[in-house]
Amino acid sequence: MFNIALIATLVVLVILTFYKGRGVMYSIIIAFYPTALVFESLRPWLPKITVMSDTAFHIYLSQAFVFLVIFALVFLVTRRLSHYEGARGGIAGFIDALLLSVSVILLVMTITFHILPATDIYSLTADIRDFFKSILGHLVCVLAPIVVLLAMTRRG
Repeated sequence: MFNIALIATLVVLVILTFYKGRGVMYSIIIAFYPTALVFESLRPWLPKITVMSDTAFHIYLSQAFVFLVIFALVFLVTRRLSHYEGARGGIAGFIDALLLSVSVILLVMTITFHILPATDIYSLTADIRDFFKSILGHLVCVLAPIVVLLAMTRRG
């Protein structure tokens, strides 16, 4: 179920990159970093401001909602500060869109496993789940989008 959701998200992000350009994806990637820091600093107060329930999934949903609100605000700020860059055409544009979309998905996955409450909402194999839960997986997923942004903004 969630594997299909990840693939659908990837397709939507690729289409968004072609439709709105790379600038939107740059802003999405950049917005995840301050959002994670702000969310992590709010963690001690989250039980007071989120709807508490007995189930871990409801706690996850309420904290995910807080994360999305913070993300939306940070995204609006980064979008205003970033330059508007259109999508390139052809195979190079498709590769750009694919790399940026995979970067966003890696960020979402690492935030799900390391920032938001730990619940197993993805139906991933044990090896892939262990990779995302590991310190190395977290480091790779956090650094990969930065490397992609550096590579894409360097070549113009």
